[in-house]
Amino acid sequence: MIAESEQEVKKQDPQQHDKGYRQLANHESFEKHLVDFRYILFDVNRYQKEELLQMANLISSILLLDQKIDRDELINRLWLLAGRKERDSQGSPA
Repeated sequence: MIAESEQEVKKQDPQQHDKGYRQLANHESFEKHLVDFRYILFDVNRYQKEELLQMANLISSILLLDQKIDRDELINRLWLLAGRKERDSQGSPA
């Protein structure tokens, strides 16, 4: 059964997020053809803007842009990231 939402998944099995994909699919006819992977759920909004900017890597940049923000803040963050990228390419410290 495919869940409609994360809440439905948790109702079905609260520990389901800790299982690999093969365990979740659990269907014999597909068993040898399934790729197995694990995933990690986390709340991007728990990170502070400053924390993500300080990390200064690709993942933190993506998380910074993925947070719930308005249009003006998105533009501001894009300029911050673009400025950091330009400084990094010139070899000067942040």
